[in-house]
Amino acid sequence: NLPNPARAASARARPLGRGAMGAGAQTLLVQLRRSVIGTRESHRRIVRSIGLRWTLDTKEVQADPPMLGQLAKIAHMVRILDPPTAPPAALPPVRVTHGATPSRR
Repeated sequence: NLPNPARAASARARPLGRGAMGAGAQTLLVQLRRSVIGTRESHRRIVRSIGLRWTLDTKEVQADPPMLGQLAKIAHMVRILDPPTAPPAALPPVRVTHGATPSRR
């Protein structure tokens, strides 16, 4: 059998290993919404490998293809939350009067 050149080229272009995504990798916040009681053993193993221990537990995970595949298998048990965003760097101070009228001299 001769190797398929298109397949070999795509395999070379793909980064390998866990550290291939780098520091700027996208992350997801995953929350366990349903109990693992009564579910398949393979689904329990996926939940445990993500690091979720109990209902409403939340973990931040890398959004790489293997993790997305695992999350697709347990999509009925988890919820993807919006990642926390940092506040804007420079906001002007807000002056609140709460309906007070200026005093007269």
